[in-house]
Amino acid sequence: MRPRLTLLALTATLSLVGCRGRAPAPAPPAPTVAAPAATEAPAPAASAPAPAAQTFTVPDLPDYPGATRSKLETAEGKEGWARKVEAKFRTADPLDTVRAFYEKAIEANGWQVDGTSVKTEKGTGKVKWTLSKGTSAAEVKLESEKEGGVEIELERKDR
Repeated sequence: MRPRLTLLALTATLSLVGCRGRAPAPAPPAPTVAAPAATEAPAPAASAPAPAAQTFTVPDLPDYPGATRSKLETAEGKEGWARKVEAKFRTADPLDTVRAFYEKAIEANGWQVDGTSVKTEKGTGKVKWTLSKGTSAAEVKLESEKEGGVEIELERKDR
């Protein structure tokens, strides 16, 4: 029995000597209470910009400020023109205000006025300019509506 006790003491001593150079094993982490998951705001859905937010302008015929665009068409090689652009807008502003804006814009953008038409009827009015510049032709049409506001039509054709 003595050899067994000696062997047991020797094994215990070697175990202690062998483990002395090592750091003790880390204690397991204390259990934590999970914090409620942070909720992220959903990313805004991609949506088409409202017509008024778009910045496309019929070349040299600006969009009326604050107007809502209801139509935009472009065509290539149609009706003998290399390119045609047409846009329609609606604004709540009175006809006289819209008319003054386009009178200035036509002059500022170098258009030659080939014809002007002004018609007024009970509570409504229409203004039309026929324009030219180089090999381009254009029309600006304004029409007031009985319920208020103005419809604006811009058209440019290029050869």
